[in-house]
Amino acid sequence: MKDLVKNLLCLAMMSMLINTSCSSLSSETKEQKEIKDSKFEYMKLNDDEKTLKEIDAIRDKIFESFAENNYQLYCDLTLDSKETRATKERFSAMSEGLMKTVGKVKDKKYLGFLQKKFVAVYLWKVRFEMPNQKSDKNKKVDFLVKLSVGKVDNKLKVVGFFID
Repeated sequence: MKDLVKNLLCLAMMSMLINTSCSSLSSETKEQKEIKDSKFEYMKLNDDEKTLKEIDAIRDKIFESFAENNYQLYCDLTLDSKETRATKERFSAMSEGLMKTVGKVKDKKYLGFLQKKFVAVYLWKVRFEMPNQKSDKNKKVDFLVKLSVGKVDNKLKVVGFFID
């Protein structure tokens, strides 16, 4: 019985060594495998004038979708994923809440972007109309808007949109 256990243990260790050495001999790196398995295309965006025009248009359309409670426009811009896309009901609630509390965009200033492996995150300082604020002093509140985009089927898709 002891010999059987020893033999099984040796086989397990040999199997582990073979699997480890085979994977290290593979020409595909961990990063390459991650890129291949991702639904996103590996992309390297930047903030040159052409790219920023495209990103600005996407950002403006996202704000427009909320201002007009236009779920179809929102869906056209966002990644078709249950994890990232809001349902129609949730979108309507967010849209109504956003318009009641902060209103439409009044002013925006580009701050920069962060390059991630599969997405790029663009940042703006944004000031909204703030329709429920009585005094001008309370209307001067800045928000950070983060727009995360990824490339799927050679098209930019919104994978995250945050107002902090």
